[in-house]
Amino acid sequence: MNPRVGIVLIGHGNTATDLLDAARGILGPSALDGVIALDAGVGRTPELSAAVCEAVAREDEGRGVLILVDLLGASPCACATQEATGHDIRIVGGLNLAMLLKLASIDRSTSTLDALARAALDAGQRSVVELDGSAMQGDMTAR
Repeated sequence: MNPRVGIVLIGHGNTATDLLDAARGILGPSALDGVIALDAGVGRTPELSAAVCEAVAREDEGRGVLILVDLLGASPCACATQEATGHDIRIVGGLNLAMLLKLASIDRSTSTLDALARAALDAGQRSVVELDGSAMQGDMTAR
């Protein structure tokens, strides 16, 4: 099996696990195989720090690790930044379902870390839109 870019999800409460479960519910149980979801609860703890360190080490097959966090700059993000020292990582904030669905469609054994980070970022940004009132009548035009 070819080495692939690793993916670790980190979020407050149960958001990481819940979003991974939702993606697998849509795409099937084998989607996003090997992705690790870490639920940070209410924030940084010694247990979370150890779990992040272990997850990044386990996911790093030599091609880097993409870490998706729910809130850039918050405890899970700070923990990821600090605990991933020595690994080639990219951190993308704003973890959402659209990001995971997009990443599931990409072969992580042939894609690069930078390409995966860009794909997650693009999918996440495209999924955050405002719909005007006419959307209620069937016109789903984003503003």
